[in-house]
Amino acid sequence: MFHKNRHASIITNGAARNRVRARGSRFIRNGKKSIVPLLPEISLTQLRQSITFIINIHNMLQKKIPPRKAYVLTSGGLDSTLAVKMLQEQGVDVTGVYISTGFCINSHQKKSGRFDENKPDVFKVTEELGIDLEVIDISKDYISIITNPKYGWGKNVNPCIDCRIHMLAKTRELMEKNGFDFIATGEVIGQRPKSQRKDTAKLIAEKSGLKGFLVRPLSGQFHEETEPEKLGWINRGLLGRIEGRSRKEQIKMAQKYNIQNISAPAGGCCFLTDETYAVRFKDLLSDRKDFLKSNASQPLTMDTLTILATGRHVKIRKGLRLALGRNEGENKLIRHYAANHIVLEPEASMPGPTALLEFVHNEASHNCREEIKSIWGSGESMQTGKSEMASIEQFLENSGSPYASSLTGEDILICAKIMARYCDDKTSVRLKISVCLKTDDPENSGTVDLQIEPLKNSTVLNQRLVIKANEKNFL
Repeated sequence: MFHKNRHASIITNGAARNRVRARGSRFIRNGKKSIVPLLPEISLTQLRQSITFIINIHNMLQKKIPPRKAYVLTSGGLDSTLAVKMLQEQGVDVTGVYISTGFCINSHQKKSGRFDENKPDVFKVTEELGIDLEVIDISKDYISIITNPKYGWGKNVNPCIDCRIHMLAKTRELMEKNGFDFIATGEVIGQRPKSQRKDTAKLIAEKSGLKGFLVRPLSGQFHEETEPEKLGWINRGLLGRIEGRSRKEQIKMAQKYNIQNISAPAGGCCFLTDETYAVRFKDLLSDRKDFLKSNASQPLTMDTLTILATGRHVKIRKGLRLALGRNEGENKLIRHYAANHIVLEPEASMPGPTALLEFVHNEASHNCREEIKSIWGSGESMQTGKSEMASIEQFLENSGSPYASSLTGEDILICAKIMARYCDDKTSVRLKISVCLKTDDPENSGTVDLQIEPLKNSTVLNQRLVIKANEKNFL
């Protein structure tokens, strides 16, 4: 039985002929009043799509035709999880695809022992969804994308449009290889200012070779009709109309699908969107531009870019930074990336950071000694015995590091004093300085032991490569 005040009329004249509109009145046919239940506004095109979709599902069930197969770019975040659920609800056989760029904060925190194990990750989420997961590693390709993005960076050093195009192109290759039908993502119109606008969404689909075969279920009704919709593989009427940065609709959908552990948006998982990482990255590119005659002489590696995200960073001078671990997990991570780097560690009995010198080879004959003096002074900062300085100079000469010629004794001394500052003993620290030529061989070709007094002046605070707002993550 229908409520007496909720009626609808079917309009059959003029421009309204193709619409069914809700009206709060009766209509007369052949002199008789009829009551039609309240109907949603729907066009004949939408009605045809819905009928085609139902017929396709019916035929699949009758003829036992396998369901359509789709790859969904899956991050472990809520939006991509909802995209999977929405397609599964329409009978699509979904397989997740995780793209590893090498810049995921969650992955880095796992390595450094700082990851919250209660936080969902892509492997846990896909297991709970009951779908298979393909992993594509694009980290080696990614360096050129970050350093020279065709469509530019976002707010920080995030090349979101170039990144999205590359990710989807790689997934398209997988789709074509394995005979899948289309690709979907959890993107929401207006959620990201650069890559999730209508115009850039269209550009990304075209440049990745997926025009017509890239479905965005959460905002599907805001986008142009895709081939899976035209062919009746999925019903456009069941796609979402979510837009903007609010997550209210997603939270409602999570409750509907009984998704318990709701994570932060996946975009927050990328180092390249972080202000502090951007400061360090731009500083590195600036040093390389000033010091190197050619990028080929000291290739930029993923190890170097990972070190940028690890621990505290202090700018010693142009071309030289000191990375210091803040806990044992980060200390282990620094040791892992120690190949061809000079490493400083306190004696075994003293808690303190492992530190690593990250430097750019000086091909520009830059006067490093004068710069050290101008930044750090020549008084308390540089005090040490002649024998200690001689040991440092001898160590550099015999170290075997291919880039040791770019360092001076003053460089090593300042780094040692800064590192001693973060050790438990604030008066005098015994350090071991070494160069690691092989990652699997921490005992290397050269070491020097020094008794060092910590640096006490405030210059070190001014030289940290960090944005104050992000001290929790990067200090």
